[in-house]
Amino acid sequence: MPWRVAYTVRKTSEDQKIGTLRYWALRRYLAGGEALAVLGSGDLEQYPELGRDLVGLYKTPPSGADAALQSVDNLITAYLRALNLRDTVVLQGGVTAARVSANIEDRESRRTTATASFETNLQSLPRLRAEEARAIRSAWPAIERFTQEFVDSADRSATLRSWCSIPPSWFQDRPSAAIAWFAQLVNDYGEKEIASSAFEDAISMGASPASYWRSREILGRGVDFDEQARLLRPFADEDPLARAVVTASEGSWSSAATELATWQPEQRRDRAMKAALLSQLIAPNELNAAIETSGQGFVEFKSATCGILQAQFLIRRGGRRESSLDFADLMSALEVSIEARDVVRAWDGPSGPAVEVAVTAARLLGRFHQAWQLTRPGPEGVATAKEAKYPAVRQAAAVLAAAAGQRGEAIELVPHDAEPQVLHEINALLAISDRDAATELAEWEAALSLTDEPQDIARYCVYIALLGVRPSKLDVLGARDPQFAEDLRLIADAYQGSDEARAVLRARSLSSRTLAHAFIGLLMQRDDTRESAEVAERAGEQWTDPEFIAIAAEQYFELDEFEAAARCAERALRIAGPSWESWMRASGVLINALLNEDKWEKAIQAATEVLSRNPHNVAAVWVMACCQYQLGRLEEAWRTYTGIGHRPAPRTENEALVLIDLWRRFEGTSDRLEAMTSLLGEFRQSAAVKQALTAVLFFVEVDEEDEDAVEHIRAMIGPLLAEQSDLFVQKTIDPENLIASLTQILNELPEGPQHDSRIDDGRLPIGMSSTIHRRSLTEILSKMTAAPIFAGDHESFEAEVEAVIGSLGKKAVVDLTAVYALSLLEPTFADQLLGTFVHPEATRAQLIDSIQGCDALSRLSTLSVGHAPDGSAQPIVISDEDAVEHLARAQRIRERFNKLALHQGVEIEHFDEVRGDSRSFYWLAALDHAIGTACAFWCDDRVTRAMARERGILTFGTHALIEALRRRGAVPNEAAVAHQATLVCSYFVGLDFKVDWLDLAGTLDRWLPRGAASFIANCAPASDGSPPLNFAVRAMGQVVGDPLAVRGWVAAAAKLLIRMAGSTRDAHSNLVTLLSNILKESWLESSTLPFVIAGVRDGIGTTSVGDPLAQAMEQHYRHLVQHTGWAPAAQHVWALIRLADPHDRATITGIVLGASGLG
Repeated sequence: MPWRVAYTVRKTSEDQKIGTLRYWALRRYLAGGEALAVLGSGDLEQYPELGRDLVGLYKTPPSGADAALQSVDNLITAYLRALNLRDTVVLQGGVTAARVSANIEDRESRRTTATASFETNLQSLPRLRAEEARAIRSAWPAIERFTQEFVDSADRSATLRSWCSIPPSWFQDRPSAAIAWFAQLVNDYGEKEIASSAFEDAISMGASPASYWRSREILGRGVDFDEQARLLRPFADEDPLARAVVTASEGSWSSAATELATWQPEQRRDRAMKAALLSQLIAPNELNAAIETSGQGFVEFKSATCGILQAQFLIRRGGRRESSLDFADLMSALEVSIEARDVVRAWDGPSGPAVEVAVTAARLLGRFHQAWQLTRPGPEGVATAKEAKYPAVRQAAAVLAAAAGQRGEAIELVPHDAEPQVLHEINALLAISDRDAATELAEWEAALSLTDEPQDIARYCVYIALLGVRPSKLDVLGARDPQFAEDLRLIADAYQGSDEARAVLRARSLSSRTLAHAFIGLLMQRDDTRESAEVAERAGEQWTDPEFIAIAAEQYFELDEFEAAARCAERALRIAGPSWESWMRASGVLINALLNEDKWEKAIQAATEVLSRNPHNVAAVWVMACCQYQLGRLEEAWRTYTGIGHRPAPRTENEALVLIDLWRRFEGTSDRLEAMTSLLGEFRQSAAVKQALTAVLFFVEVDEEDEDAVEHIRAMIGPLLAEQSDLFVQKTIDPENLIASLTQILNELPEGPQHDSRIDDGRLPIGMSSTIHRRSLTEILSKMTAAPIFAGDHESFEAEVEAVIGSLGKKAVVDLTAVYALSLLEPTFADQLLGTFVHPEATRAQLIDSIQGCDALSRLSTLSVGHAPDGSAQPIVISDEDAVEHLARAQRIRERFNKLALHQGVEIEHFDEVRGDSRSFYWLAALDHAIGTACAFWCDDRVTRAMARERGILTFGTHALIEALRRRGAVPNEAAVAHQATLVCSYFVGLDFKVDWLDLAGTLDRWLPRGAASFIANCAPASDGSPPLNFAVRAMGQVVGDPLAVRGWVAAAAKLLIRMAGSTRDAHSNLVTLLSNILKESWLESSTLPFVIAGVRDGIGTTSVGDPLAQAMEQHYRHLVQHTGWAPAAQHVWALIRLADPHDRATITGIVLGASGLG
């Protein structure tokens, strides 16, 4: 665009004799964008500096004092011509509005400060009058005062009338040229009678030739064409313009045009009038030439008359609205008419006629909102006060209001002298909103009978045909456009009910936009939603027409086909662009379709676009907040509600529920409680709102010393609990027997501990604990600080490593258990693991689980109630520090979801046994999604992975992922061992014995029996169990000073040996061997032995394996006897057992005595 603007400015400056601009220097300057930014700002104070920049670009510095401001004006004009409509409106908002407002606001200050220069004042006059003013300045110096006072006057038309009736002394002595100039100026401002009088004065003062000025006076009167020709006939021989009008009136328009075209007037004003008249003469036969001729007149002379004519001709050419070229013509008409309006506005003239044409163009483009804005003053619209009062504009506004069904406004806007035809049109449009077909038909027919204008005839005939009636003037229409008339006959017959016509209309529906619109409307009228959607979509694609595609989107939405609705709405928005009138309507369909598809992220994007256009759109605020809430972005949702939306009231139950939960999280204090409790009145029929508010009241923050607040909350809770007794069941606790009361409550719950043991030893998925105990998996994982996570599977480990290698660089679904594993690893390394897949994706269901886990743990409760082994209630108490750590673990899981793409569905679709109860099985959501997408499944629960393999899904755990990367060289060996050890320290178990992992894990845990001990206890069975057993014994030696730690390692070893045994007898034998080996350790002392024995028994637990103490001690004693004899051996044993349990001492004493032959 800079090249076009530079060329135009350069040529205009040369024409005005300002000077010659250096083209390439100007083009580079404009390409920088500073000039356009200054003009768009509307800041007049920046114009002088811009003017100085432009003056510096002339080959020879111009001598004129106003060259800088004239150059700026030329630049503004060039930009307005070069920009597209949207950018033009933006620039005009800065330039035109700034000029008009500056003229009004600064008049008085200009009177009392410095006198504006003559050239500056001329910028506020019509272009041709300004040029002529320069020419007569020497003959009439008072023109400087005239222009200054005229430009500064508050009402220019009133000033002209005043000076004509009571001329000031300085205005009375004028040469004839000045009077003729004044007459033309008055005519420009629409004061026809004053203009005629002024022309008479000019002629009487010697303006010549008289015939020339007589014809100019007649041409400016605004009388009808025939009357104009009659008046001009006496001057036809001397004036070419008069001759052209007279010739045309005699029936020879082409002859008049041919003769006029040969005339080469000297005066620019005559060349402008020639362009206007010639374009009208050739338009009936050469519409394209008429558009070009009028356009040239508008560009060259800034003649608003030429601009308005060009827009009218463009409307005539594009009025059928069949092809993209037609719409391009209408768009050009809108642009040109707005530019003509602004040309007239710049000199505070009568811009109403240009607005009238702009409104027509906007209506034909379907831009009814823009059309309405063009007719209304601010802040509702963009019209000036004079434009809004102009009768034709006011009449157009009334028609628009009637089309929108605004009866009161339409009646109020109708001018008192409105044309009868327009009154009938308004009544017909109001009848449409009243669904009164009979009145509508009668009013359209009445309007049709009163017009001979082709465009009006065509428009009225369409409305009548859509009522199933053949219009009365179809023959008149057919003489000009036979095909259009035939189409309307077909439409009328089809709407009348003719099956034959309907079939033909279907066949031809894609041959013209008119027929397509009519057929789609007929289908909608007959409630054939399916076909109407399909036809509209095909029509939209054929003509690249967003309106048709938007209709298709709406119809698909009616069919609950939300994916198709969203597709069409997106397509319509994409091809239409941001200035489309129906942009908001299509955006609404898109957002609602996306919401129904649970596509929250896309809905947020669409809502953001809406808010960028209308920051006060409450619906878009709620869409954004609710979608952010659904995606777990709770802080963003709260900021949207408070910061962007400024706390809008919820309109639906869902919005109320979202608000209640957000308020609970981010405000939740008693002093702001009324904002929430007021929802009880607004949603009194909503049980969900009552339930949510009741739950909030239990945990609202309140100063316990504020007795009024406490009592107020209690007073609200009481009735709510009574009203919802089926949901909030109150239980009585016996303070004298708490355990019995709690046991009774536990027994009434549907959950039970019968499956817990199978979950604890890895035979059931860990997610089952979430389902059974109705808690989030995140809460369960966060509390498992010392419980094994059965992440590894030694049997499938190598296959999992291969699965990783086959999945690298591809999409992978990440399970919540894997997210937990990532939260345990060093953050950068966790990111590296995620980055090995092109699109690691979690599920929104499991994100919700993580949020619920954080919520449950955020209360930092240190007391819970569980089942004791005998089934009774058992209070479980943790420290405050543990409660804080549990919450921190959950929050780390939640934060890890921020690094993952999100599958937004929450329903379980591939497990029929849980269908309809997805919320209780969110732990299956990632696996379900992996099945649905056939993607690799990253999970750290071995049973869940086994379920994936059964469905043919590639699956692996974090251990396998790290190992695969190590083997490929992506992770160094030492680093891989360190990260594997981190998982071991976090109680990830189930793989074969890995001495390097366990050595580092033991060191990290300071050899306390934590993760490494759990790994040993749950190590995969092997043909040779000595490596893990030796490791456990070695670990015991590391913690001899901590008997409890020794006990833990012994228990781990005992569990391993029991698991490795094929029978209880073998298990017992293994334990005997273990205890015998420990008894031989040099570090074993009397203080340690009781803990060793306890550790063995811990390992036995509830199994049926026999106690190995007696047999192990006998073997040990006999071993000692062989090396030291009976007495020393006995003394050693008795010293060793002196701190043992009395029962164990008695057992061991019996063994010693029996073995010694003393028993």
